[in-house]
This record gives sequence, C-alpha cells and structure tokens, in this order.
Amino acid sequence: MKRQLTLEEPTTFVTVKGVSPLDAMLALMLAVFYIDSFSTAAATWGALATFALLIVGITTSCATIFRRTSPVRSAGIVYISALVRFLAAPTDLILPDLAVLLALWAVVAYGPSLVRYLAIITTLMAGILITIARVTILSGTDLAVFLILIESVVIMVAATATIRRFRIERIHHVVHQANRAQREAEREAELAVAEERNRIARDMHDVVAHTLTTVIAQADGGRYAAKTNPAAAEKTLDLISSVSREALSDIRAIIGVLRAGDDPASPRHPQPGVDDIPSLFDQVRELGHGSTYTVSGTPSTLPTGVGTALFRIAQEAITNSLKYGGENVAIDGTLTWARNEVTLAIVDDGPGVSVTDGRGHGIIGMHERAGAFGGTVNTGAGERGGFRVTATFPTN
Repeated sequence: MKRQLTLEEPTTFVTVKGVSPLDAMLALMLAVFYIDSFSTAAATWGALATFALLIVGITTSCATIFRRTSPVRSAGIVYISALVRFLAAPTDLILPDLAVLLALWAVVAYGPSLVRYLAIITTLMAGILITIARVTILSGTDLAVFLILIESVVIMVAATATIRRFRIERIHHVVHQANRAQREAEREAELAVAEERNRIARDMHDVVAHTLTTVIAQADGGRYAAKTNPAAAEKTLDLISSVSREALSDIRAIIGVLRAGDDPASPRHPQPGVDDIPSLFDQVRELGHGSTYTVSGTPSTLPTGVGTALFRIAQEAITNSLKYGGENVAIDGTLTWARNEVTLAIVDDGPGVSVTDGRGHGIIGMHERAGAFGGTVNTGAGERGGFRVTATFPTN
C-alpha cells in the first residue's frame, strides 16, 4: 500500500536562512531611527546618555532581526535595552521606542504562554513608569490622557498578537487532526488488508480441505469398485470431476478479489450462501454416507456476509466429520430460524475424536468467521456421541 505524504506544519512566516526578511527590514528602519535620534541626543542628552543610546540602538536593532524566530531572547534584549534608554532620558520619547511594541507583538504571538503574559504585564507597567516620569512635563488631565493612550496602544498590540496566535494554533490543530485521521485511515486499511488475507486463507482452507476429502474418499472407493462394478467406478469419477470443478470455481471466486476490478477475467458470480448448504449434504449422500438436512422457522434476510459464513462453517464441519468420523459416518444438519437469530447445527455419529480439542485451523477458522459477524461457534461431543458444531448468528 502506498503511503500518503504527511501534512507538514504550516509556515507561520517566511524566513531566509532562519531570518525573516520583514524583521530584517524593521531592524534596518530602527537603526536609521536610532542614527537620527543619536544626532539629536548628542546635543541635548549629554555624553553618557548618548553613549547609552548608541549601545541600545545596536542591541535593539540586532534583537529585532530575530524577534519571531527567537521571540523570548529577542524580547528580553529589547526590554533590557529599553530600560537602559529610559534611565538615560526618562522624560523623552523617541521613535525607536516602538521596538518594545514590536517585541511585545512577537513574544505574544509566538512565545510560550507564561512569557507572553509576563511581557504584557511588564509593558503595561512600563507605560505607568513613563507616565510618572513625565509629571514634570504634563499634569492633570493631560497625564490621564497620556496614560490611557499609551496603555491602549499596548493592549491593542497584545490583542492583535493574540488573534494571530489563535489563528496559528487553530491551523496547527487542523493539521494535527488531519495527520491523525490519515494515520488512522492507513491503520484501518492495513487491518482491512490483513482481515481480507485471513478471509481468503480461511476460504481456501475450507474449499481445498472439503474437496480433497471428498476426492480421496471417492478415489479410494472407486479403486475397489473398478474391479467389480465399472458403472459405480464411472459414477465415482463423475462425482470427483463435479466436485473438483466446483472447487475450481470457488477458488477462482475467492482469489478474484486480488485482481483489478476492471479485469475481464475476474469472476462475477456471488459467493455461496445459506441456500447452497443443501448441496453439501447432497455430496455427502453421493459419497454413500447417511445424511439429512432440515430447515425450521421462518427465513429472514441475513446481513451481508453471514450467509457465506454459514456455508463455510457447514463445509468445514462436514469435512471434519468425513475425515475423522469413520468410513460409515452419518452426518445430519439443521438450520433453525428464530426471531433475532439463526442457528446451524452439524452433528455426526462418529467417535468424536481428534477435532474436540479445537486447536485445528478449521475449528479456529469457524470461530473467526462467526466472530466477524457477532456470532458464536460451539464445538464438542453430540448428545448421542459423535461430534457436534453449532453456529449462531444474529439476523438484525
């Protein structure tokens, strides 16, 4: 069976050798903003603050390149750099400070759950610190408006990143479910193939064993009859020919499922069913054994496959009786239709030896056939000796 390709986890963003081109572009823009801010800071912030801005610009720009491929490390570097820049000039806001929001978005969208909550809380607290630092510049209503504005931006960035995260998780979940469904389908297909092989093996065993048993018995009798009764010998050969042809037809039907469905040589006739069981007892009588077959109750429509299972069980039971029941064994069968079940009983008057242990392939095959359709098979000594096989199947 050809295995299908497993669906890959979806790519959440494009990378070139592990680097997102978009993040590289953002990092370059931040570097340009820092260069522009550096020229202004050199005149107003002082030497120490200007040097701090230089270091922060380098670290923040580099960290932004990996903000989605390594969101936790990138956010940690950006947040520490932002703290250094804040301590250097707490009352000023510059355009490169937007790197904090970029880091927040990446860690919320792609980082672990605990880290993303920590990043949101830290950024909200940073907004409060920035507002407090601007008390000397703003007062009253302006401070409140500033705080609301900056915290609203933080919440908006976190919200959009969360929506992105939910979308990615949903896609991953769908892919995971699809892969699991594919694996289950492949496993079910493998089990179906194994079950079909077992079914073919059971059918082949039943057909071949039954046919060879009949042919051997007739050949032995025909050899002696040929010396004294040529007519009986001719009749024996006719029976061997008939049984062999039927077996050949059955074998072709069994192995026909291995061919392509459009193969014109594939057999089209149906598998034997419950209506074909009487022919098995006709063959027993033709072999010279006593045999009866009776049906009681009102027949009903059987589920698909049950009729064939009943036929094969009857065939195997008769074969065992002919093998182990002795030269003059008599075989009787009854098919009883009840309201919700049908019961097939095959009993002989032989010694009941060799097949009572239930370890033979034929007995095992009977149990497997019955179990496949929710039925049961009981084997053992009959009420009047001999060997008995009873198979019961539900009819609904």
